[in-house]
Amino acid sequence: MIWKLIQKDIRRRIKQPAGYLILVAMPLLFALLIGLVFGPKESGESLIRVKMLIEDRDDSFASHFIANAFGNEELQNMFDVSVADSGAGRPLMDQGRASALLIIPQGFGDSLIHQNNVALTLIKNPSEAFAPKIAEETIQILAEGGDRLVSMAEGPLTTIRRRLDSDTEISEPEIALMGIQLYRMIRKVDNILFPPLITINTSTSDDSEEGSDLSSLYAYILCGVLVMALLFSLEVLSRDFFLEQENHTLTRQRVATGIARFVLAKMGFVYLSGLISFVLVWMIAIPLFGISLSLIQVGRMALFSLVLMAGLNGVITMIYALAKNRNQGQSIAPAVILGFSMLGGAMVPLENFPPFIRQISVVSPVYWGIDALRKITLADASLRDISTHIAILTAVAVLLLIPSIIFQQRKFRS
Repeated sequence: MIWKLIQKDIRRRIKQPAGYLILVAMPLLFALLIGLVFGPKESGESLIRVKMLIEDRDDSFASHFIANAFGNEELQNMFDVSVADSGAGRPLMDQGRASALLIIPQGFGDSLIHQNNVALTLIKNPSEAFAPKIAEETIQILAEGGDRLVSMAEGPLTTIRRRLDSDTEISEPEIALMGIQLYRMIRKVDNILFPPLITINTSTSDDSEEGSDLSSLYAYILCGVLVMALLFSLEVLSRDFFLEQENHTLTRQRVATGIARFVLAKMGFVYLSGLISFVLVWMIAIPLFGISLSLIQVGRMALFSLVLMAGLNGVITMIYALAKNRNQGQSIAPAVILGFSMLGGAMVPLENFPPFIRQISVVSPVYWGIDALRKITLADASLRDISTHIAILTAVAVLLLIPSIIFQQRKFRS
């Protein structure tokens, strides 16, 4: 009887397949979007390009130094820099023509020579999220580096300042002294800069090695995005609990099948749809992203997906079991999903969080799902290696699904 009810839901969806197909494919769309945005291109360049305007109101050696810093090869791969005339930068920003505007004030170079405080102005585009933040962090690094250099060059700058204030030429002995001072300044940092303490040795044996690194990155991103997207997909499908009531078909269902079977059938339909989404994502992502998985890894992932989907289904079903109506469920569910996703490392790698956040991340079912998927795909983990993950997600499913069935029965019986 329960399977017949699930078939009925499937046939109902097939009559209007567009919405259902979008829901089932939503995790794949999430994964493709994140992969295309954050994954590097084959050329090695970042897909995130920061369009930055520089308005140089000083036109000095120091201001040119900052502008020319973006000519560095690494920064060129990320920044598209344009120079704006004085006063023209802000109107261009108001038109949304750039991600950030850097204004170098008049007197910037003189302030550095006289070792006075000076401030750069960075105006960020509020309609963009990531690019302005990248510009801000880069400018802060350049400013801190310039501040250190000015402090170390105090001797030569003092000599230059005195001559500028007295409007006299620098004598040859002073030039020689400044040369010695600059030499000593360089010697202080030559053990760091020439060569650097940290070096990077790179080598490429063949194209397959580079492709493997790229596919590993996509697999890492995919595991995190997939679990979060599955939760959102399951949440939309779970609204059927209340739609039957709103469409006045619940009474007929209750008489014909009973509340218990009705609830179990709805849970089964959501669970089956989640499994379809999971399989669809990997069927397309593996060849598209070049993710290399053995048949054994695919089998482990398939087995783990049964437990993962039960745990995720338990989370969403409990939310709608506790919700008084569909609107309340739709309001609560996204907050819970985002909270678990953030805490579980779906949105930001856990390595970027403080230690105390990493310690409490284990309370999120999303963490156990993502961590197990990454271990299977990237570390070829066995089922024994992820036995803890399986046990915890199984416990989550049991502890949430059984009470959910009871709560749903009481709610829809009344």
